[in-house]
Amino acid sequence: MILDDVQHEFLALYGQQCTVTVRAPGRVNLIGEHTDYSDLPVLPMAIGQGLMVAASPRDDGVVRVASSRFEPAAELHRGQRDEELVAPWHRYLAGALAQLAEMAPGRGADIFVAGDLPSTGGLSSSSALTVGVLAALAEAWGERLAPDDLVSRAIVADKDADVARLRL
Repeated sequence: MILDDVQHEFLALYGQQCTVTVRAPGRVNLIGEHTDYSDLPVLPMAIGQGLMVAASPRDDGVVRVASSRFEPAAELHRGQRDEELVAPWHRYLAGALAQLAEMAPGRGADIFVAGDLPSTGGLSSSSALTVGVLAALAEAWGERLAPDDLVSRAIVADKDADVARLRL
């Protein structure tokens, strides 16, 4: 999905223009013989497929997220617990939101996610989702995340969502 399509879909969903659009690429890990089970380093590489995340801020602490591929849409309230989430993909959104708990108190956002990155196949789609949502939220709220900080927060958000999935 190209930028114009994402922005048009955002406008159709929320009745306003998005204020920020970010792209988060998928990723593959190049590994050598014995690397995976020996805990040796891997070489991650971005691929052409990815996700686009369009966002616009809200002032009510509600984060609404629609996806071109996953239903139902999410409506998250800052500080919401995992048990209150409706769909499995919402845990990744909640994980990202939790990583920004101290940022822009009381702010929310409208978000639309689309792209050509498969949700299966080992292309790090959950990582792309958390990175994209974190970057879009921070930008929409007028905040800056250094690249290392963005990556650190995304790793925690992704792992927290995986742990929450295992608890259910």
